[in-house]
Amino acid sequence: FEASMFFGVPTMYSRLVESPRAHELKRLRLCVSGSAPLPADLHMKFEEITGQKVIERYGMTETVMLVSNPYDLERRPGSVGFPLPGVKVRLSKELSEIEVSGLNIFEGYWENPDANSEAFNDGWFKTGDIGQLDDEALFYMQSRGIPMKEAKAFLMFAFAGGTLKNITIPQLKEQLINLVAYELKVDLELNEATH
Repeated sequence: FEASMFFGVPTMYSRLVESPRAHELKRLRLCVSGSAPLPADLHMKFEEITGQKVIERYGMTETVMLVSNPYDLERRPGSVGFPLPGVKVRLSKELSEIEVSGLNIFEGYWENPDANSEAFNDGWFKTGDIGQLDDEALFYMQSRGIPMKEAKAFLMFAFAGGTLKNITIPQLKEQLINLVAYELKVDLELNEATH
């Protein structure tokens, strides 16, 4: 029995292109990437090594699949594709946050009206993710949002020790500090204690 498909996240693809055995993936029927934007240069490098054109797609727990590149047509590196049938996707005017509507969208968080009022905008689910739409209606992910409850739990852990120096991803550290500042309604400065 041999695998015919591979589903992975961008980090996995970046590790695979460094493997001396990456060429073995040529025998697969399908490679799919999700959970975060797959950089266009990584997409092209993977195709160069394996002959595989990765299908990028976008969805989340609350919505299932929303957007996908086509299986049998051109796949655009860097794009997560077109909305699937029955799915409506738009970008908010303020932040270009991706908002979605359709029968695939969940009805709301169980017995949590506060979370629901934050999560929906006039019947459209606010994903928390930032996107871009081109002239051909292809969607591009700019960044994934940090779910508020996960971020708060992580922040409590990080700040309980009084330091953020163990966080090695600069963008994540900056987002977390900004989130804490917003939640606590205070100004926090990056200093040696947070590095």
